[in-house]
Amino acid sequence: MKIRCAAILFAITFVVSAWTGSFAAAPEAPPVLMKLKSELIRAFEVIDTDLSRTAKQLARSGITGDNGKKALDQLCLRHPSAIDCAAIDPAGRMITIRPEHYKRFEQTNVSMQDQVARLRTTGKPVMSQVFTAAEGMKAVAIQHPVVGADNRFIGSVSMLLKPESFLASVIGPAMRNLPGKAWVMQLDGLILYDQDAGEIGRFLFTDPLYVPYPSLIETGRQMARSPEGRGRYEFLARGHEKVVSKIVNWTTAGLYGIEWRIAITREE
Repeated sequence: MKIRCAAILFAITFVVSAWTGSFAAAPEAPPVLMKLKSELIRAFEVIDTDLSRTAKQLARSGITGDNGKKALDQLCLRHPSAIDCAAIDPAGRMITIRPEHYKRFEQTNVSMQDQVARLRTTGKPVMSQVFTAAEGMKAVAIQHPVVGADNRFIGSVSMLLKPESFLASVIGPAMRNLPGKAWVMQLDGLILYDQDAGEIGRFLFTDPLYVPYPSLIETGRQMARSPEGRGRYEFLARGHEKVVSKIVNWTTAGLYGIEWRIAITREE
């Protein structure tokens, strides 16, 4: 399945001189930024491949029964960031959910969730924005259609992810031993991941923490509008000791039309 570049905003703060040399003078994206983009796309490709494989298994076994449970168990085990994995019937009900802890949510109707409706309409894989899942937490759902041998739509397979865990699993290894800070944001301003855990779940465009820094908000809006670019803004240094000026470069990665912005910043 071809991965399409798309939307959530990643900004990662650290000293980059060892990586990029003259960062401030260079208009091109820093190499570490492109490395992070590549790593994120690769992680999405693994999810896409595993969901496609599981969809084929469910097409053979059916979306209920022991074989269906086994396929979903295997899918979740391969992805530590997954909250649960579910088989959804054509009417939009979660018929089989693994692990067992979430079994109580079986038979829940999720047909009104945006990504479920899009998959049923298009017959194509989908990814959601962050939403409140039926299981009660903020999450991202990624789904593949399940199509039988007679080309009949028999449902879908869904993986529910913790975005902060997923992003940490990609950013952490790539940024190991580098000083600085990483954060990730949807186009609507929701911060999905930050090395400062206190910023996760805030909205950049409206949260009281960010309102005193209009250059940060305007740069965030520029990032939301443009898939790649460069800018400057003022915000608190890591640890929130003082206000500093920062330079930012950003690019884009994503899945199934959902875009995430990836950015690198450093103090001037």
